Order: sequence, then structure tokens, then C-alpha cells
Amino acid sequence: MLNIRQLLIISFLLLVISCNNENNTYIKNFPKQQTLNAIQVPINEIIKAGNIYKSKDYIILRDIQTNAKYNFYVYSLPSFHFLYSFCPIGTGPGEYLMPTVIKNMPENRFAFRDHATDKYVSYLLTDTCAIMEEEFYLPSLDNKFFWEMNYVDTTQYLTKRSNSKSSTRELWNIKQRLLLDTLPNTFNLTEDLGKDYYTEFDDTWITVSGNHFASAYFFIDRIEFGEIRNGKLYLTGKIGVDFPPKFYLFNRNTFGSKFKYNVDNNIVRYEDLSCTQIGIYALYSGIPWGDSEKIHSSSVEVYDWKGNPIKRLLLNNNISSLIVDEKYKCIYGINLETNEDAILKFNLK
Repeated sequence: MLNIRQLLIISFLLLVISCNNENNTYIKNFPKQQTLNAIQVPINEIIKAGNIYKSKDYIILRDIQTNAKYNFYVYSLPSFHFLYSFCPIGTGPGEYLMPTVIKNMPENRFAFRDHATDKYVSYLLTDTCAIMEEEFYLPSLDNKFFWEMNYVDTTQYLTKRSNSKSSTRELWNIKQRLLLDTLPNTFNLTEDLGKDYYTEFDDTWITVSGNHFASAYFFIDRIEFGEIRNGKLYLTGKIGVDFPPKFYLFNRNTFGSKFKYNVDNNIVRYEDLSCTQIGIYALYSGIPWGDSEKIHSSSVEVYDWKGNPIKRLLLNNNISSLIVDEKYKCIYGINLETNEDAILKFNLK
């Protein structure tokens, strides 16, 4: 028979589990916290920047306007002078409609896989133009698509492939079109949600540096750290919850709503992920996806590659996407909802 002390311990543990599952938030302890103030870097080109990328010497913005002519615009570092646009949008030869950018390419290489044509395309960025180096077919042989792609080495790429009901992190040799290893998402949500499960619930961001990688969940307060060894994926650490949240499920479209399905009440945890050789920069939101003011994120969590919390950066302007410039010690960010013709620069202290 349990004594009073044992009952109290069990009750406390159940309370902790319940709180973790209900609040969906993990309390992270950072040894340092800093506030960063934004500097506006003006853009004179008539574009709507939806994503921001970086090579060794250049910043690349993706234009997401409905009438956009080119996918990408290239700017110099650190002066941020506009150099040229490339990758025309269309269905003709040399045109692309749906490029998924391959992140963390070496030096001034820039690459993507185009969903519309199933083509892998790579460029060498220069001061005057983007020189196409390689183009070949990289089809998906099942009903799962390449939604996240990260460069590991000349043959290996860490990807996230998914459809509406299945999502996995996969290591590929894309030259041989060979799947090397698979890492499933941590939580088996199909057991809890059944037919109501969609991959949006455990969607992840991925970032890679050398043989290290990190993966952060969009709707789950958890970031995971791992290594790539001998063609295999290994998780080496994590920060965050051990139980998935109680999700607001998809509801059928109601009159006037923006999306076919509506999960607006779910809290966005990680909105973007970037890295350097030194560590990981995770853009943390904590705001409902359907927030009417579209506030986006104002906190960046910094970790080393061993998974240790280093510091929390508080931004005085909200951003939806970021990259980190280790050489010039700054963060560049954009906000999808702003009408300002500028990107935001935060100098790291």
C-alpha cells in the first residue's frame, strides 16, 4: 500500500506531465540575454521579399509577388548593393516556378530543386551574374515531396520529405538518387490524432553545418540536435517538451476564412532556423498561427552544436525569416507582413 509520501510524489509527477502537455511550453534557461535593435537596410527594387538566404559573399532575396519576373535578387555584402536578379519565373526553358532552395551550400554556390520540373539546379554566384553549373532531374518516386533540403557534402543532402499524412527526415545521395537513412519525427501523432493527423502538426525546420544538424518543430516546443556519421543520422540531444501538445484540429473552411482548413489557434513555436559553424539560431514565436496582427517572432534562441543553450536574443522588431552573418557579426531578417521596402539588420554584440 502506498504511503502519503509516495502518493505526493506520484501526484506531483502527474501534475508536471499534465502541465507540460497542456501548456505546450518548455522553460529554457539561457545563461545570457541580450536586446538587439534593428537597423533598416533599404531595398530600391520593387520586390516582395518572402525568404532570405546567404552565401559567402552575397545575400539573396526571394521575390514572392504574384507578378514577379525573377525568383531571386542578389546583393553584395556588407554594403548590400543590388547586383542582379536571376532564375526567371515561368514554364519555358531555363524558367522555374517552385524552387525549394538548398540551404547551407558552400562558398558562393546556390542551388534549388524545382517542384514544377523536378530539376536540381546549381549556380555559382559572382559579382556580375549567376553562372549555371549543373542541372539534372531529381524526381520523387513516391507521393512524398522534397520540402526542406540542406547541403551536407558534394553528394549528401539532408532533406525533409512529406505529403499530407507522412513526414520524415532523410539523408540522400542525390547524384545516385539513393536514400541513405531515415529519421522519423519524434512523436507518433497518428496514434493520438488518427485520421485527424496532418503533417502540418509536426512540421520541422532543418539546418546543417558539416556533419552536425538541428531540427526544430513548427507547432511543438522542441528543438533536436544530431550528427551525420558514415551515411547515418543520429540524434544526440534535445531541448524542449517530451509530450506533444493538445492540438487544435483542422476545421472545415468557414465563410471568409483564408485557408481551406483552419488551425489558427495552434501556437507557432519555431518560425525559422539558421546556423553557422559555431552554433544554431532558432527563431522562436510563441504566437498563435492565426494571430490577426501577424506579429511574427521577436526572439532568437542561440545554441551550440552540442545542444547547450548559449543566449536568448530579444529583437525590437518582429521577423519571419532570418540568416546569420558570422563574418560581419549580424543577423538579417525580413517580415512577410511589413510594407517597408527594407530588410532588418541586427548587430550582434
